[in-house]
Amino acid sequence: MFLRNKQLEEASQKIDELNINLNSSQETINYLKQQIQEFKDELQRTREQNKAHSNELLQNLIHVRSARERFEEELKDIKQIKKAIEVNLLNEVKTSLNDKFSEALHKLSTHIGNYNELSEKSSEIKHQLSSLQSEIKKLQSISSNLREKDFEMEKFAKQLLELDKEKLELMRKIDSLERLVSKQRKSLY
Repeated sequence: MFLRNKQLEEASQKIDELNINLNSSQETINYLKQQIQEFKDELQRTREQNKAHSNELLQNLIHVRSARERFEEELKDIKQIKKAIEVNLLNEVKTSLNDKFSEALHKLSTHIGNYNELSEKSSEIKHQLSSLQSEIKKLQSISSNLREKDFEMEKFAKQLLELDKEKLELMRKIDSLERLVSKQRKSLY
């Protein structure tokens, strides 16, 4: 009888430890949720900045097009005086415009590539967090439905170790995402 009571007390202590660990995991999940929200906010700001850059590029294109039309009218007048000057000026302007367009398109494609990379990593983290939440719900369900006869501590220990591994992996991925966001910010400025 005393042995059974002692075993019950040990099981109760282990269940309490599991609850503490689960609470700690829940706090970590809440922290990760907050980090993801901050990441979403940063991603939204990046989208808005990209949109502003796109609008600015469109405005620049309109101004360039307007300037080009005016310039061509001026060239027609100059053409009557000296055709040689027209050819030289037109070649210089085209080269300059092509360089500016190439540079702007390169920057835009870089921003788009970075945005796509961030979007893919964000989706991957969401999937992993969903998986982690599912596992935690399973653990909570198992811990609330434990009966003395079907108590299997080894199974719980293995599941907790797997969750810890997933947690560490998620934390590493979050670190790499933060580094990527930092690189993205630096490239924007």
